[in-house]
Amino acid sequence: MPALGTTIESDAIPAKGSQSLILQGDLVVTTGSKTEKVQSGTIALKEGAQIEVGGFSFKIKEIDQPRFGDAKMSLTLETQKNMDELKEIQFFDESGKEIESSKGGSGSWGFGGKMTYSRTYELRKKVSELEIGIIRWADLKEVKVPLDLKIGVGL
Repeated sequence: MPALGTTIESDAIPAKGSQSLILQGDLVVTTGSKTEKVQSGTIALKEGAQIEVGGFSFKIKEIDQPRFGDAKMSLTLETQKNMDELKEIQFFDESGKEIESSKGGSGSWGFGGKMTYSRTYELRKKVSELEIGIIRWADLKEVKVPLDLKIGVGL
């Protein structure tokens, strides 16, 4: 069953004696149900290397030893394209076998509409060459969901 979670924040504090909060408007939700998979070619694994795959240009920002856990290497990818349209990123060794991996941290920064996005992955195998596969949402669309909510606060 599909589920959705969200957080609503405000800088304002309800007045003393308030009985309820009323939230009205539209909640914009991005949905997708179909995916497509695209793989890069094999590249030598080195910091600064560029990988083009499925409309994304990734830069290998950092290759490191994991700080904890049983992963064999840590790999940070950077791109100027928002990675929200990606369902998953996969890694493959020289023989084409998928390398077990997990997401570490992520971040974004920028100014004036120019953003940089990064994600770190922990790989269970240390390699000197790899191939990246992306599974992206092929049918992303924004849906406006009406929101009309009254919450009792009892202040």
